[in-house]
Amino acid sequence: MENNLRPPTGTTQHDAAALLNNLAHDRQRLSQQRGTPWLLLAGFGLLNALFIASVALPAPRQAAPVFWVVVVIGLLAELRRNQGVSFRKMGARGILAYISLLILSLIGYSVALGLVAANIAWAVAIVATIIFAITMGLASVMLSSAKEVISRG
Repeated sequence: MENNLRPPTGTTQHDAAALLNNLAHDRQRLSQQRGTPWLLLAGFGLLNALFIASVALPAPRQAAPVFWVVVVIGLLAELRRNQGVSFRKMGARGILAYISLLILSLIGYSVALGLVAANIAWAVAIVATIIFAITMGLASVMLSSAKEVISRG
């Protein structure tokens, strides 16, 4: 039996370094060629805004939690397929944006509950619109951070 464990003849350390350098340049170029999927980011924003706005709906107010989980998983799978990024590796800036998004969403949800309790349910639409914009902005920060991690290798 034959094996291919021997290094190819004629390959020097300089050649190997040049090949690795070309690979790093290709990785950076590929990560820069991918545009921002604004439709998917809008999907995340819309999902979060609908979650906030559901407070103003008559009872039963909440959609089934399984529905929200399935939609989020579907959006994340589409984002991974479209962009090739994983949010498990998004760097410190992306993690900070994610934590900020969670905190701001909970604050928005609490404000919406307070508005409904004060019989100002129409103002929940304003809170949901603000949360939509915040979600889109922070999701784009998370995406760009993940792309930077990919381009660095």
